[in-house]
Amino acid sequence: FERARARRARIVLPESADERIVEAASRMREEGLAEPILPPAPASDPRLPRYLQTVRGKGYVLRPD
Repeated sequence: FERARARRARIVLPESADERIVEAASRMREEGLAEPILPPAPASDPRLPRYLQTVRGKGYVLRPD
């Protein structure tokens, strides 16, 4: 744990809708192990429609799930 505290890495946790992940992120921050980053759920991001347009316009295939 001491190495983790000394390093103070940033960790992206994309499952921010899961309460367990939010709790884990809170504990990581409180214990000084890492600086968690919890991005918003993609469906709630107002930039999503523009992103999807851009991605589709470049020929990428998006999975529906």
